[in-house]
Amino acid sequence: MIGEGKKSGSFGLLITLLAITFIVIVTFLLSSRVKESQKIGEPRAAISLTQTCTFTKNWGTQGSGDGQFNNHFGVAVTTSGGNLWVADAENFRIQKFTSEGRFQSKFGSQGTGDSQFDKAFGISLKGADYVYVSDTWNNRIQKFNLFGGFVNKWGSEGTGDGQFSKPFGIATDSRGNVYVADTFNNRIQKFDANGKFITKWGSFGSGNGQFNEPHGVAVDAQNKVYVTDYLNHRVQIFTDSGIFISSWGEGQGDGNYQFNLPTGIAIKKNEGAVYIADTYNHRIKKYDTRGKLYAIFGTYGSGDAQFKFPRGVGVDETVNIFVSDSQNYRMVKFWCPPIK
Repeated sequence: MIGEGKKSGSFGLLITLLAITFIVIVTFLLSSRVKESQKIGEPRAAISLTQTCTFTKNWGTQGSGDGQFNNHFGVAVTTSGGNLWVADAENFRIQKFTSEGRFQSKFGSQGTGDSQFDKAFGISLKGADYVYVSDTWNNRIQKFNLFGGFVNKWGSEGTGDGQFSKPFGIATDSRGNVYVADTFNNRIQKFDANGKFITKWGSFGSGNGQFNEPHGVAVDAQNKVYVTDYLNHRVQIFTDSGIFISSWGEGQGDGNYQFNLPTGIAIKKNEGAVYIADTYNHRIKKYDTRGKLYAIFGTYGSGDAQFKFPRGVGVDETVNIFVSDSQNYRMVKFWCPPIK
């Protein structure tokens, strides 16, 4: 009986030691997971929602007349002069406005010819020279002067270099290179100012440097490339040659560190402010280029400072923010304080 007691006591001690070991291992793994989650997401210590972006005005209604919209997407703003261009996708045209919303001009119609579009979603300006348009369902890029005069075009449907499958976002860098979010090919393509292919990066997936329908693209003052990775609910940042740098976002949701199908993105280059249309959260998020979150504005609705699926965003030199409020069929203008 004494031998049995010793054996039973030893067995109990072994069970206790194994339980303690298991708890230690699980605690370590959970701790590592939390640290890793914080490492790959937006930096926790950086959040400072102290800025308030103020509603200024809105304009537009649903329709096809001057100053009306039908599922508009991209926004491009001149660095000086206070003009903006809007990709009015399902009206198959580009509209130009003053920063106060006064209609100035338009160009485009439905079709496949030069200066015609089939749901143009993306638009970008190269200084005071050219307008680049992602002619999405025609699977090509068209280049215009600032008066809407056709200059050239490139692209066709396919998976080869210089071919596209429903390109959405488009941006230019300080050297005049053009970056295109080749959305259904899950990649970014880079061209020179005349459409000559330079490089590409990306494939389908959720890893670093992979995409699931990239929508928006923007370039900062250091020529880093920012991409809204739509169905991965994040933003990825790259060098101008496609080397992965970092990503923002902690999965799908409405938390400060989360996105829900982000689309448009714009950067005020001399300030380093990044504005992202968090489309299905019906809000705009403002960061700096290091990933610090400064402001979140907008809620679902049709009142002032509310959105229904904001898709495009642009910013001018006086920190006016212009948002394509797609299902309210209007443009909404805000003012945000500069980052100091």
